Amino acid sequence: MWRWLDDESVLTGVWTDVENEGGPNGGHLAQVDINTGTITILDPIHLMYSPPASSPDGQLIVYDTIQRSQDDTATIWQYQPDVGVTEFDPSSFAGNEVIGGLISPSWSADGRYLAWLNFINSSEQKAQIVVFDFATNNILSYPEFVIVGFGGPYPAPSSTTFKQGSVRRYP
Repeated sequence: MWRWLDDESVLTGVWTDVENEGGPNGGHLAQVDINTGTITILDPIHLMYSPPASSPDGQLIVYDTIQRSQDDTATIWQYQPDVGVTEFDPSSFAGNEVIGGLISPSWSADGRYLAWLNFINSSEQKAQIVVFDFATNNILSYPEFVIVGFGGPYPAPSSTTFKQGSVRRYP
């Protein structure tokens, strides 16, 4: 999994200890300089679950990780070049409470919105898209939908959630 960070580097995951860290995970968040091949591990502790997402200005990288133990409740993180790794905190945004597990982040082209797939109930295979609005500091949620299969982020053909007119539009 590769994601462009800027014109000179890409984000990826790297394993530092294949025997103990190897799959199923995406490795440690790392930056690769495409001119020199230099790899810089940005998060040496957590192992990513899905690909990271960088804000358009490259100043905020968000990603989800696998649990390190049963006691590990934090699985969504952010990296800022001048701060380092900190937990991404949905409760710092106003609006809907986020209940479930956030994965697969994606930024809007202007950097205002950050969308995550939220697994609400894995046994019932239900999910929703949750959008964090950085301009208003609000959380916006799409309705729940039934997913195709466990881990599949796509609405099932039988799901009525995404039929025309049922999704709230954002400014």
